[in-house]
Amino acid sequence: RKPLFVVSPPKSGTHLMHEFLRVLGYEFGIECPEFPLGKTWYCIEHSNTHTIARDFFVESVRRNRFGNRQHPFMTSPTLLMYRHPLDILNSEAHYYHKDGNTPFSAWMSQYKFTERLEVLANDNKLIGSLGDRLSGFLPWLGFPNVIPVSFEELVGPNGGGNETERRRLVWSIQLKL
Repeated sequence: RKPLFVVSPPKSGTHLMHEFLRVLGYEFGIECPEFPLGKTWYCIEHSNTHTIARDFFVESVRRNRFGNRQHPFMTSPTLLMYRHPLDILNSEAHYYHKDGNTPFSAWMSQYKFTERLEVLANDNKLIGSLGDRLSGFLPWLGFPNVIPVSFEELVGPNGGGNETERRRLVWSIQLKL
């Protein structure tokens, strides 16, 4: 009955999460209005789910009225999709260099696959290292309304997962929501 928020690092299964929420009966709200609707999922900020905690709790406090205290995140459930970091790295290396996928695709396209892996794992110039990029999402886990969701558990047997784990995860999420 409440609105739902979704947070996910890039390449961690965001589209799988979108489909999962559709199957659960949630509408796509994407950008959160001042008064969000129930049974609708939204991004914490703007129109993508990739908001690191610091951006929301520090930067948006500076930008929004009343220090963002009235944001509905504070009283709504939030799903945090996560994935094994090496799988994220592999997915990034297969995706980020393709024209139109990211604003920095031209930069990534100069590298071969193995070089992209190295750059994405250790970059300190443009997007930060994989550890830097993922560590920005860890603070979300400190909030009682944030429900962690594992890509590996949710993907099921067609994506290399396990049906028993998926059923347990889906049941757990339904109970929490």
